[in-house]
Amino acid sequence: MKKSSNSLKLGLISGFVAPIIIFLIILAINWSEYTAMTERGVLQESGIRFDLFLKIGSICIIPNLLIFFHFIRKNALYSARGVLTATFVFALTAFGLYYL
Repeated sequence: MKKSSNSLKLGLISGFVAPIIIFLIILAINWSEYTAMTERGVLQESGIRFDLFLKIGSICIIPNLLIFFHFIRKNALYSARGVLTATFVFALTAFGLYYL
């Protein structure tokens, strides 16, 4: 039996995993001596500004746009809805971290 590629779960997973992978790649390329699990204070002490860290994290959501349009083109609207939901979660998290 063929699995359906039109599910909210698939969209959520791809919408959360893609930005995290892109973020880890950027982090590995630019700041290879720092780990992804650093805290806010450690980032400020090490010379990485926290606002820059959040901006880079926000830019990592761009692959979700490509995934979203891919699902739209395949007419997998539930998967596209999952990607959009994951994007909103990332955006609200970045907004909350920036202003708290």
